[in-house]
Amino acid sequence: MRVKLILFFVGVLVLSQMIIYAQILNKNDQQWNVALQDIDARITNHKNDIITARQQVKIMERNKRNVPVAIIEGVKDPEKKFLQFLDYMDNSELGSMQGSYSIAAKPTIKYQPVPLQKTDFTIQFQFIKPTKLESILGYLLDQQQEYPLKVNRLEIKRVPKNKPQVYLDVSLLLPAKIQDSQLKQDTGSKEIGG
Repeated sequence: MRVKLILFFVGVLVLSQMIIYAQILNKNDQQWNVALQDIDARITNHKNDIITARQQVKIMERNKRNVPVAIIEGVKDPEKKFLQFLDYMDNSELGSMQGSYSIAAKPTIKYQPVPLQKTDFTIQFQFIKPTKLESILGYLLDQQQEYPLKVNRLEIKRVPKNKPQVYLDVSLLLPAKIQDSQLKQDTGSKEIGG
């Protein structure tokens, strides 16, 4: 009887060990499946990120090809472009319309979203006929690719017994010369050596 009892306990012990071992194997198998699914999801996400990055590179390259030559040249020498704009203004009809322009403030450089040198101008003139007004506004705004202007204010005042007066505030937005230190700061690159 004792032998049977011992065998019974040994059998129960072996059976419980087998059940515990099977549960451990089952749990490990489930954890492996979850881990494999997680890795598969990560691989798929990385592949999607690579595809998206390649598409963005193609779009950026296409956009780069569409950048006007004037902007590329402006980055090389914005001061020259600024002086050309002043010459352009001097060649306008402002003088014949009792007009003048002044630089409202010192040029400022802003780096977002792209490096730009912003110079504010105040332009005043008088006109007799609306065609003259259209002519000068067309002259100023017709060269947007060459001299990009942002109109901040346009005010036309009627002056009793005199010609209407026009006040025009614009910002000339030329590409700014990218300083080497600014480029390193924006890109996060570091100088090696020296």
